[in-house]
Amino acid sequence: MVLESYSDGDLHTTYYVLNDDSTPWAFTPEVVTEFQRVKAMPPGPGRTAASKALHAKYPGGIVERGYFGSAPDKSVSLVLKDQQGHERLVARVAPDGTPVLQFLDASGRVLRAIGADTK
Repeated sequence: MVLESYSDGDLHTTYYVLNDDSTPWAFTPEVVTEFQRVKAMPPGPGRTAASKALHAKYPGGIVERGYFGSAPDKSVSLVLKDQQGHERLVARVAPDGTPVLQFLDASGRVLRAIGADTK
């Protein structure tokens, strides 16, 4: 389980992530240091590239299965994912309070949505 918080000026986000972990390698102090270095980088292309390189070096294992958090736009979401990390259920409350519940297939296509405009 991971708790993250990010703040940049007026942009704030805080979230929890639930991961499945079946890594074939050990979390040594050196590996942890590498992951922490990438995690400490500011969001953007550099961090994305460093994260991809790190995951290529240490493949497999960690799959995000759940997310609960706020976004910079002041919305809040609960996202449940399948064993491959595909979003399957998204419950979101927009900044204006409008709720939406979406059921998705493995490719991300919305199968059904329930919201303020559906009956």
